[in-house]
Amino acid sequence: MEKITIKRTTKFYGKRKIGLDSCVIIDMMEYIEMLFYVKNLFREKDLFYTHEICVEEITKVLSSKRNSSTDETRKIVLNFLKENNIKIIKRNTENYLYKIIPIHLPDSLIIADFKKEGINLVYSQNNHFNKACQEIGINAIKIPTFDKLIEKKLKELFKQSKKK
Repeated sequence: MEKITIKRTTKFYGKRKIGLDSCVIIDMMEYIEMLFYVKNLFREKDLFYTHEICVEEITKVLSSKRNSSTDETRKIVLNFLKENNIKIIKRNTENYLYKIIPIHLPDSLIIADFKKEGINLVYSQNNHFNKACQEIGINAIKIPTFDKLIEKKLKELFKQSKKK
């Protein structure tokens, strides 16, 4: 009989703190159906974080997509974050860790502040962002965009209908 072992590869110390990149929050806001499936996760306090630079990016993208004012969109974004217990990490201009992170600004600033604030897991849709997080000791998981998930499901559906 073959022995099966399960090994946990995630390494972190202390309380779990999860950082969310702007692209993930944009998808959550744009595709509220996605949020419906994970809503229970957001009940826990002090678990999810984003960065104030991410808030600026989210506001800019959604303001353009929705053809609304920046102020109006920012209020919507801040309300969404508050309702879902996502805390905002302030930009720390004295955190010079960003200089050694192998990625462009402003992502290096975000990652440096995530590290300083004890974020030990990051969700992003950006390969370079995830790689930079991993290089300084933050676990990072790439999650597909909602559009990619739909595209994958449609391909599977068409493959099944061709087989019949």
